[in-house]
Amino acid sequence: MLQYQNSLKKRKEYLSVICKQHKTWPIRIALYIILNVVTITIIAGVLLLLVEHPLDAFGSFTFLAGAICFACVPFFCAISVKNSAKYKCASPYSGMTNGKLLLTDECLEFVFWKASKEAPAAYSSKRAVYREEDSFVYTIHSSQIKSLKIDKNHICHISGVGIVSQPEWAGTKDVREEIETKSFSFLLDFEDSSVEKNLEAWANNLLDRFEIEK
Repeated sequence: MLQYQNSLKKRKEYLSVICKQHKTWPIRIALYIILNVVTITIIAGVLLLLVEHPLDAFGSFTFLAGAICFACVPFFCAISVKNSAKYKCASPYSGMTNGKLLLTDECLEFVFWKASKEAPAAYSSKRAVYREEDSFVYTIHSSQIKSLKIDKNHICHISGVGIVSQPEWAGTKDVREEIETKSFSFLLDFEDSSVEKNLEAWANNLLDRFEIEK
């Protein structure tokens, strides 16, 4: 049996690369830069105005306070744009957090939590709280795996009939639902650097074994 745990450092590194390959990333970052320029321009403009037309201490404070308040609008918009870009450009992997991978002779199991209202800090904090009842569990039996490939972005793509068990709040029923899926993919952002080599070896051994049995 092989078991692997998510690494937050690798997660951020891998997601950053995926983001930059998305077609909307340059546009989103350009908007982020523009909003920051607007923020700086507002504050710089008021400072320049005060230098050319000096006021008393109270007047200067009033103008600066107003400029800072006004500049907060594009500043916080810029933060929102960047955070949104990081999440959407790396979706769905940006929303799959605290991954745990288990490999046995019988099956592959991948447990993860989704960044959501139930776990708002899940994608960025080591101190995020993960409740077992909020977990998603992808399971595929060895005999059902048709193919397993790892791409250049460290994403594992699996073809074959598997099951995703999801928590109550994610579905329409008041119990955990099991949903059948014919394909699934997840990020190999694990602490053990040998996970990709071991996973490919595990898959090749399985495929060879079932080929012989056939």
